[in-house]
Order: sequence, then C-alpha cells, then structure tokens
Amino acid sequence: QDEHGNQPLWTAVQSGDYEMTSLLVEHGADPDHENKVGKSPLSIAEEADAHKFIEILK
Repeated sequence: QDEHGNQPLWTAVQSGDYEMTSLLVEHGADPDHENKVGKSPLSIAEEADAHKFIEILK
C-alpha cells in the first residue's frame, strides 16, 4: 500500500494492466478496498466504463 492507500490492484486497474489485474484478483486482492480518498479498484473501472475490468472485479 502506498502513501495514498492504493494497493497493487488499484494501480493495475488505473494503469490499464488487465493481466496483472486478473492475476491479483485470482490471488485474493480486494476490488472493494478503498484508498484514502474513497476510491476502490472497482469504482475506478466503473468511472472509466471499463467493462473488461468491471467483469473480473465483480
């Protein structure tokens, strides 16, 4: 987790790294974990209308 509360899954989603996102979810990363400003990996994907990411995060 970085100084903003972002975990690796958050960073993978934000950077558009589908393979890493998938790998992290498969190994138990929490798509609903919120950073310090209340954003989760799932909420970021939903805001970007990134259907491919939303599917694996739900």
